[in-house]
Amino acid sequence: VEFEYAGFGSTVVAAGNLDGSIPRRDEIAISAPAAAGGGRVFLYPGVGDPATKPRVEVRLQPLHGGAELGAAMAPAGNLETDPAEDLLLGAPGYASSRGGVAVLSGSTDLFLLGSAMAISIDPALGEDENDGARFGASVVSLGDPDDDDRSEFMVGAPSHDCVIDENVFPRTGRIVVVDPGAIVSIFPDECHGGEAG
Repeated sequence: VEFEYAGFGSTVVAAGNLDGSIPRRDEIAISAPAAAGGGRVFLYPGVGDPATKPRVEVRLQPLHGGAELGAAMAPAGNLETDPAEDLLLGAPGYASSRGGVAVLSGSTDLFLLGSAMAISIDPALGEDENDGARFGASVVSLGDPDDDDRSEFMVGAPSHDCVIDENVFPRTGRIVVVDPGAIVSIFPDECHGGEAG
């Protein structure tokens, strides 16, 4: 059975007005992060729509078993300059659980960030994460604090190892703040005890 042990319903979010419809119609995103091939996310028309089948089924191409796509999800607001809103998708199991994050464009239903694998782990978005850091375990939109018409977002890596002078402090965790204008900040900038994210 294709969806045996898929974990459908692990995360459910009001995904925002992904198609930019007028009048506004928010969609519902439901994930199955344990589905074969690295997880799947299903987009359903908003509440009150009689449709019972998903409008879109999102998966990684090529497939990446264990990526856990959709383990964390959040409406991203508008990361482009079009009327449609976008969706943040965490994949904390990607690449030996270093993790990754993908942004689904509401206007095209395609991924905005990252390579053909759809997951962003470039230097600004977690390439330096240790195996098992689980970057993408949590995601949240910050809105548009700098009024540049593009939303910013945070990504948690709760099992990130902090390294100071070759000393490793395991699973201290960290948060990465991402601005689509390529401004990235990391918190904390020093090691702290416990897990964050």
